[in-house]
Amino acid sequence: LPSINAITFTLTVNNDGEECFVVRSTEKAMLNVDWEVMDDNLSPNPVSVVVLDSKLKVLYKSEMGDYEDDWTGSVDTGRYSVCVQNGTENKSSDKLHRKVGLNIWLEAYDPTSHLLTQAFQAWSKLRRMQSHQSYMRQRESKHREVTEQTFSSVLIYTIIEGLALTVISVLQIMYIRRFLEKRRYM
Repeated sequence: LPSINAITFTLTVNNDGEECFVVRSTEKAMLNVDWEVMDDNLSPNPVSVVVLDSKLKVLYKSEMGDYEDDWTGSVDTGRYSVCVQNGTENKSSDKLHRKVGLNIWLEAYDPTSHLLTQAFQAWSKLRRMQSHQSYMRQRESKHREVTEQTFSSVLIYTIIEGLALTVISVLQIMYIRRFLEKRRYM
């Protein structure tokens, strides 16, 4: 396959905010934009992704309510903007920040080759799955750290609690023994 320029990352888009990235193509190429809202517990309605050409003509705009989508299009030389918006386009803002995964690929291609276009689409889907798996590995790693810290804290608390109960039990036995010995002498 021809040369590929790619970037994959996760970003937090502030409420009523927008994050835009400029992609520059030096030759006719295939541009692929793949995105996903990472906050499973939040509504995706305020999030939209827009791809614009250098004349600010909209090449792609996501549908309201989509958690994820991808777009592939043929582009000429020039600058293209990929913007992730949270509540700026539609009026369904809920005043919450959103975490969005974004993958952008720019690949030179031969427009006469239909097989190359199909291969690029299959390659894009494979990359999308790889980036999603990478995100899930990072997420699992963070959750594992939290779980291990919680387990360590619970273990320390349990040991301290056990020692405190043992000390209290010994002190109670000594007190009761002393109390009973005093009663025998009376």
